[in-house]
Amino acid sequence: MKRIMILGIVCVMLMVIPSIVIAQTQAGQREVTMAGTLTKTEVEGESVTMTMLMGGYGYFISDTTAVGVNTMLMRIDAGDDGATNLLFLDPFVKYHFATESTIVPYVGAHAGFMIFSNDVSETAFSCGVYGGVKNYLTENVSVFAQLDLSRYTIESIDINQTQITVGYSYAF
Repeated sequence: MKRIMILGIVCVMLMVIPSIVIAQTQAGQREVTMAGTLTKTEVEGESVTMTMLMGGYGYFISDTTAVGVNTMLMRIDAGDDGATNLLFLDPFVKYHFATESTIVPYVGAHAGFMIFSNDVSETAFSCGVYGGVKNYLTENVSVFAQLDLSRYTIESIDINQTQITVGYSYAF
């Protein structure tokens, strides 16, 4: 728990450290993201906290709008019940608000599917919306924090997920 708290503090500090560049995204630019997430998931009244690893690739179709795909990998160890592996593949669209600073807020939506396996592999549809903020440390490197609200159904169980994601992005 201390490691997670320290990581959170370091990430928040990086988000508020001012940079000397002005953030500018351009049509045709590509962006690669890496992030870790802390997730609170509610399943039929039960609350579960998990950790995930996320990677993404986006392409700016205009100076403010990117489309791409995020991939998330998660493993849940259920003790005697075994482990469950999850893979999310979520295409997205993300709108960046034009600013003349290093801080760039954004909003987006995603819809895709999730593959999970323990004894049997199954798939589920997932969708959601999110909003966040990027702080550009250089012209190409930014740190970001976002809040994601997602929904999916597994074996007729509706799952609402609230996720806080903190990570890095590199534009080229």
